[in-house]
Amino acid sequence: MVLQQKPERQLVEEAFAAGRLYVEDEHGFHHGMYAVCPNDGGHAQPYRPVWKRDARGRYIDHVLFHCDNCGRTWEAKPEEIHFY
Repeated sequence: MVLQQKPERQLVEEAFAAGRLYVEDEHGFHHGMYAVCPNDGGHAQPYRPVWKRDARGRYIDHVLFHCDNCGRTWEAKPEEIHFY
């Protein structure tokens, strides 16, 4: 998979469906998720995935992110999630 060929939003949805907090590129390198903190603009790491289970199986519904700089924890919308 080439990360540049797919919109980030689509990559986020695919990662959530697969139950992962990263995507793999064509070389097998894992690109982790991050979100930009609304308070200080720093990069925040995933803090807690929230899982759901339905007829499709088990998947990540949304992710809470935590900023180490300011201490804020929040739920980032899929369009606010990026990959390193």
